[in-house]
Amino acid sequence: MADACCQQLRQAIIRGEITAGDRLPPERQLAAQLGVNRVTIRTALATLTAQGLVQPRQGSGYTVRNFLAHGGPELLTALLQDSAQDRTLAIADLLRLRRHLAESILDLVAARATENSIDAVERAVAEFADAAEQSASVTELLIHDLAVLDALLQAAHSPALQLCINPVLQVLREIPELAPAMYADPASNVAGYAFLIHSLRNRTPQLGKVLRDVLEERDATTLDRIRSQHDETRSTT
Repeated sequence: MADACCQQLRQAIIRGEITAGDRLPPERQLAAQLGVNRVTIRTALATLTAQGLVQPRQGSGYTVRNFLAHGGPELLTALLQDSAQDRTLAIADLLRLRRHLAESILDLVAARATENSIDAVERAVAEFADAAEQSASVTELLIHDLAVLDALLQAAHSPALQLCINPVLQVLREIPELAPAMYADPASNVAGYAFLIHSLRNRTPQLGKVLRDVLEERDATTLDRIRSQHDETRSTT
């Protein structure tokens, strides 16, 4: 119940139904509005406080904060789920963020990777290619894709970047229409990875930027597929 209350209040804040600077109703009134007890409300408010959405004020309850200024990446899922947002635009922004993080990761791979770590990336890519050749499911392809990323992160030797990209990947995994669009043409994914391995082996200059440009083209194709899917869904409803 506390999670449901937290989600309801969080979405109201993100949608702007409750704006920054507003004071929430007293606990007793809020509990009555949501049909729960005060202990449940306190638990929900503690979570919202930890997420930077509200701030307790001694003797005056809770004040809503500007979540864009005080929130963290844990709010990405809630932002994406907000029906007031253009969902495709939100996905595009997440993919753009992933591209820029990927650029940084690949720059570090180019600078820090050993032959052994590149071998590990190549093995992960080979497993992805085998799965694609065997017409693996979207879920299986996603697992192999994440294994390639994990090998790249190991080669980059950057815990900081891994901690930055983790919440973005978590949200992307929760978008049901994304993976089918990304792996609609597995042969192109395999070709992209072949280019990555070739670039790593040959120590291509400005590797991060080169691969970011490749990802940008691929993401544009993915977004076109998602838009088409959304258009088809609207036409049948």
